[in-house]
Amino acid sequence: MALQQFPDKSKAIKTADGTTYAYVVVAAKNPSKSTFLLLHGFPSSSYDWRHQINSLTELGHGIIAPDLLGYGGTDSPAELEKYKFKTQAGHIAEILKAEGVAPVIGVSHDWGSGLLSRVYNYHPELLKGLVFLSVPYMEPGQFNLAAINGLTEQLFGYPVFGYWQFFNRDDAADICDKNVGLTYFMCVLRRAMTGSLSDIWSVNFGNVAMQQSLRSGNSSLSSLLYPSTPEVHREHLCPYGAAEAFISSGKQSEIPSWLSEAEVATHNKIIGDKGSSGPLSWYKVTVRGLNDEDEATVPDERKTVSLPTVFVNSDQDPITRVEVAGQIAQSGKLTDVKLEIIQGSGHWIQLEKKNELLEILKTFAEKL
Repeated sequence: MALQQFPDKSKAIKTADGTTYAYVVVAAKNPSKSTFLLLHGFPSSSYDWRHQINSLTELGHGIIAPDLLGYGGTDSPAELEKYKFKTQAGHIAEILKAEGVAPVIGVSHDWGSGLLSRVYNYHPELLKGLVFLSVPYMEPGQFNLAAINGLTEQLFGYPVFGYWQFFNRDDAADICDKNVGLTYFMCVLRRAMTGSLSDIWSVNFGNVAMQQSLRSGNSSLSSLLYPSTPEVHREHLCPYGAAEAFISSGKQSEIPSWLSEAEVATHNKIIGDKGSSGPLSWYKVTVRGLNDEDEATVPDERKTVSLPTVFVNSDQDPITRVEVAGQIAQSGKLTDVKLEIIQGSGHWIQLEKKNELLEILKTFAEKL
């Protein structure tokens, strides 16, 4: 979506292995201003960073915000091997070197935090500071989904990554993508029950753009992942089987206060245009251990983060629990880390609390 949503600020690059990336790029106004590398998570694109792109560039900072592999204007290969973190970290390194902006401040959210972790492990010279949103630094090594879910069931009464079992299945993308028609019908029905005659007309007859946007993306998936309240994640995403049941039924939660209807339509289009196969490949590569061989070769001295780091968590995210944030910050794997807890936010910190996040980023950049 970089090329479509930010046409005057975007470009495309073909990496050495032939992968095309689309990304937002804005030059810093002067050498004293840092450039921010913004790495989004599941299930969106550089569009998730729209508030930060506008605010940081107004302050004179530079921006590099790619559509990551499988998303937006970037390629979405079918082969799982191409989603390995070492490969993707190499792609990001190529973009930074092509733009000549390193070292940068890396900022990540959700799956972007896993990728930012590997950019540090494999290419530390390209970074001068790290900011992780929601998901913290992920140390290289084997990932044990069953162990994490078992432990969080004991601690919190539910598995925080229960939905990963579904996303790891080979049929998950088809299930996510095939419910568009049902979701469209449910949207029309909801408008008919709760809206005005003009609302019903706009969905069914009058607003072609709205019809197309509703049909172009899996609104049920988007509704689950961008929920009206964090409790939707707790009830319909985290427990085993809940995500599949929600998506298959064509359910929708209310539009959250921090998204407009136009933004929801854009998120639906982002998911719908590419489909879910590429984005879900990130889960499969990790759960199936495809990164393990690469990560076994990371030197011990690169497993500990020595750069200035901020971990930004929220007090209402049922997936990345605030109780875990402090333990990770104090694990010894980050030698210069500050923990920031944002009150009243769920998983989407950069959307829900854009002003609070901007202050954190400004302060961090000023100290580097």
